[in-house]
Amino acid sequence: MNEAEMPEPLGHLEYEVMMWDGYFVIEERSSWTDYVMPPFDSDGWLLTTENQVTIAGTSQGLAPWEVRLESWDSEPPASAQAWNRTSESLAYFATGCLVAWTARGESAAGEFDLSGKGVYRVRASAGDQRFLVQFWPGADTDSRDEVPPPGRRIDPVLLSLNIPDEVKSVLIDRSTDGDGNPRELTEQDIREAYATEHRPQRKNTDATTPPDGTGDDHQQTAG
Repeated sequence: MNEAEMPEPLGHLEYEVMMWDGYFVIEERSSWTDYVMPPFDSDGWLLTTENQVTIAGTSQGLAPWEVRLESWDSEPPASAQAWNRTSESLAYFATGCLVAWTARGESAAGEFDLSGKGVYRVRASAGDQRFLVQFWPGADTDSRDEVPPPGRRIDPVLLSLNIPDEVKSVLIDRSTDGDGNPRELTEQDIREAYATEHRPQRKNTDATTPPDGTGDDHQQTAG
């Protein structure tokens, strides 16, 4: 590869995030969608959808994580630094003007511009309390159809609740309607979510035992 074909960096942004909920978000500025947590039953830590990138850490707490975002005109060379893990995925952005959020999306760390709208490759590398996230235009064979749809709108308070993941997952499913619009959770929703988590196992009973729990005793009394 000659010098003219070497990948060129287009820009970068460095900031810190607090991993209160164990993840942080980078999203398309024009969408302003509420951030969404990767599936609770997934081991994945890099989640890219239309207009949003969610990255999960390996720990939570007060220690800040250093984040560096980089934009390239083509696939960048491998980083010279040592990383504990690296993952790559595909995303789509409507304008390419992104917002980097700090803890729980409460404040923006800054804006980060890519080279316009379109499909992008995203490579995330994680080390000790630091992340490197690199963006570059997708290949001609990369299609927007391969990118998952935008995340649903989820109340950040719901995500931050200290409740079992199974219960939280049920409540998240019920926090939006069929069109993805937010809906207010009712007391019945909460009760049924906990019932799913704590539903007792039924004991095996004889097939002749009536469902109301009566059996021979009931027949003797009736007789």
